[in-house]
Amino acid sequence: MDGKWSAWQAWQGCSVTCGKGVRRRYRACDDPTPDYGGKPCAGVAFEQAECTGSGSCPGIS
Repeated sequence: MDGKWSAWQAWQGCSVTCGKGVRRRYRACDDPTPDYGGKPCAGVAFEQAECTGSGSCPGIS
């Protein structure tokens, strides 16, 4: 049985508290997992997007 992707998880928080950073979300190849010689899921297990921290950066006006 070929593997299929599960639903995307929620986006994680931004990697920084100020300025530009990244956030990611993940999915697993477990709906179902590949079995009995089935093919693994095609594609990527995570996505990332640019984000901006919610705080102000010290020393920047």
